[in-house]
Amino acid sequence: MRVKLTAEKEEEITAKMQEFRTAAEEGNRPTFERMSKAERFKIGKQWDADVLAYNKANRKHSLTIPVILPVVEQVNGEQVQNPRDIAVLNLKGGTAKAAQIQTALIKHAMDSNNAQQQKNQMFDNGITTARGWLGWDIDYSQDAENGEFEIKQHDPFLVLLDPDCYHYDLNTRGGGAKYVIVDEWKDKEIVEAEYPNKRDKLGGVSYRLGTNPGRFAGLLNYMFSREKPFHVRDDYRGQDSGTEGAVTSRAANNYRVSTTWWKEYRKGVIVQKQDDPLNYRILTKSSLISEARRMAEQAGSTVKFIDKDRRGRPLVVPVLMRTVMVGEVLLEHEEDPFNGVTLFPLVRYCPYFQNGYEFGMVENLIGAQEQVNWSWSQELNLIKLLANAGYKVKRATKAMKTWLKYHGSEDGIVLDESEFGGAITKLEPNTFPAGYDIVTEKGLRYIQEISNVRIEKPEFDEKSMSGRAIALKQQASLKGSTPLFANFDWTMQLFGQVGIEIMTRNEVYTEDEIMAVIDEADLIDEKLLAEATDLLMAEARANGFIKPEYEQAPNYEAIRQLFSELAVPVAQAMLFDELSSAQLGRYGTKVDLAPSAATYRIQKSLETFELNKMLIESRLQPVSRKRLIEVTDVPNKEAIIAEETQQPQMAQQPQMAVA
Repeated sequence: MRVKLTAEKEEEITAKMQEFRTAAEEGNRPTFERMSKAERFKIGKQWDADVLAYNKANRKHSLTIPVILPVVEQVNGEQVQNPRDIAVLNLKGGTAKAAQIQTALIKHAMDSNNAQQQKNQMFDNGITTARGWLGWDIDYSQDAENGEFEIKQHDPFLVLLDPDCYHYDLNTRGGGAKYVIVDEWKDKEIVEAEYPNKRDKLGGVSYRLGTNPGRFAGLLNYMFSREKPFHVRDDYRGQDSGTEGAVTSRAANNYRVSTTWWKEYRKGVIVQKQDDPLNYRILTKSSLISEARRMAEQAGSTVKFIDKDRRGRPLVVPVLMRTVMVGEVLLEHEEDPFNGVTLFPLVRYCPYFQNGYEFGMVENLIGAQEQVNWSWSQELNLIKLLANAGYKVKRATKAMKTWLKYHGSEDGIVLDESEFGGAITKLEPNTFPAGYDIVTEKGLRYIQEISNVRIEKPEFDEKSMSGRAIALKQQASLKGSTPLFANFDWTMQLFGQVGIEIMTRNEVYTEDEIMAVIDEADLIDEKLLAEATDLLMAEARANGFIKPEYEQAPNYEAIRQLFSELAVPVAQAMLFDELSSAQLGRYGTKVDLAPSAATYRIQKSLETFELNKMLIESRLQPVSRKRLIEVTDVPNKEAIIAEETQQPQMAQQPQMAVA
C-alpha cells in the first residue's frame, strides 16, 4: 500500500535510505572488487593495464589464453541442458490438487517471463562473480487493477546487499538481511511521467554518498578515488574491470532509480480460527486489528487473537517495505507491497558460501590462469629472442644500434659492414629451456584440479555403453561441481517459495486466467472428470432427466460420454474451489524442484528400460506396462495407459522365477 508521507516522515525515510546506501557501498566494496576481477578474467581481460603498457613499450608479447572460459561454459552447459522446474508439494493442511494448480501457475509465470533464460544468466553471473540475482515483482503497467507477474534478473554490480547478512537465505531471522537495494537506469521521460509531482526535484538530482555528505565529503571522495567517485559510476565494478560503462552517457538520458526492499519489525497480532489453526493472518496495523476484532464480535465467530508468545513476550513480526528513490529524491514509499508477504522478493545465488563469504568458480582459478598467460608469453618472447640473439659489431653509431634493434630480425635484411665500422657477427642463440613447457602444463593442470572440471572432451563410445554408464561418464567430468549445483537448487527453491507466497496472497491471476491455466496444464485427470460426471448425472437423476430404465439401455455409455463432456467445466470449478479453499498457513505446501530437461528424462527412461530388460533376462517380474509408458515422453500417454485392450506381451515374457 502506497503511503502518503508527511514532510517529517519523508525526511526520516530519506535519511534511513541514505544510511543504508552508505553502509552497503562501503561494506560491499571488497566483494565488488573481487567480483570485478573474476568477471574480467572470465571475459579474457586478464592483464593489468600497467603491465600491458610496459610490455607494449618494450615490444614484448602479452598473450591471453582464456582457459577459464571453457571451464565456466562447461558448467554452464550442464545447467542449461538439465534445467529444473519449480514444483509445489502438498503437506499437512494442503491438498494435492491445489499444489498441482500452484505448480502450473508458477510455471505459467516463469514461461511468460522467459525465466529459463534469466535463470541461465543468473547462474552464469553466480559462477563467474560469486553473485547472481533473480527477483519477483508485480507490474501494473499493462493491468492496472490486478497486475502481472514480473521476473527479472539483475546485474550483480547493481544490487547492494546488507553487509551484515551472513546467512545464505536473506529472509533468515537473525543473521539475514535488513535491506537489499536494487539500482536500475531508467529513461528520464518515463520516470518524470510516472512521478510528475517530483519533476522539479529530479531536474537537479545528484548521486551523492552518505546521509548528508555535503561538498567536503564529496571532495574527499573524489581525492581518494583513482578515477571518478565510486558512488557515481554506472555500477559498482572495480576501477580496472575494463567492463564499466561511461556514467556521462547513461546519466544524460536516464535516472539511476534505486528500489530499497527493507524490513521493519513491529508488534503484531495473529488472527487464527480456533477450529482451523493452519489458517491464519498476521496483522500489524492498529486500525486493521481493531476492525478484525469488531467483525469477529459481530459475527460471533470463534477467532483467536494472539499478541504474545508462550513466554509472554510481545509478538514482533517483520513488515516488508519498498522505497523508490533517485539520488536524494524520494519518489515512492510502500508498506506491505505484497499483501502480507514478509519475504524479500529477491534471491541470491552464490556457488560457494562460507559463513557469509561468497566466491565463485573463477576466483580460485585466477592464479593458475595468470601462470598460463605468463609462461606462454615468456615462451614466445624467448623464442623470438633466441631466433635473433643479436649482433656483434666493431664500431657503430647510436643510430645504427637503434636500427639493428628494431630491424635486425627482419627477413632478407642486407647489412653494409662499412656503415658499422667493421665486421658484423650474428650471435649464436642459446638452447631453449625445457622448463617453460613444464610450467605451462602445470598451470593447465592446476586449473583442472582446482575446478574439478575436465577441460578435454571425454572420449567414449556412446553406442556401446548403457544409459547409466553414459550419465556416469558425463558426471565424472563435473565431479567437483556438486556443491555449486546444490546451492543453485537451494536458490531456486527459495525463489519458488517467494513466488508461491506472492501468488497466494495477491489476486494477480483472475478466475478466468486460472481456469485457462488449468485447461492448458491438463490438470483434469480421469478420476476428477469421473467425479464431476457422477455429480452432474446425480443432479440429472434428481430432476428426472435420467430415468432408472435408461441405465439398462444399450446406449447408456453414450449418454455417460455426453455428460462427461458437459462435466469438464464442473471439474474445472471443482479444482478452482479446491485452490480457493487451500490453507494459507505456513504448513500447507512445500516448494521443491523437478527435472524438466529432455536429456534428463530420456536418461531416466533408458535406465528404466534397461532395468526391465535385466529383469526379463533374469526371469524376474518385469516392470509394469504402465510404468514403462509413464517414464517416456510419448504424446497422449495417459490415454494409452487407460486403454483396456492390453497388448499380448505378457504371454511372450517369462514368468517370475519361483524360489
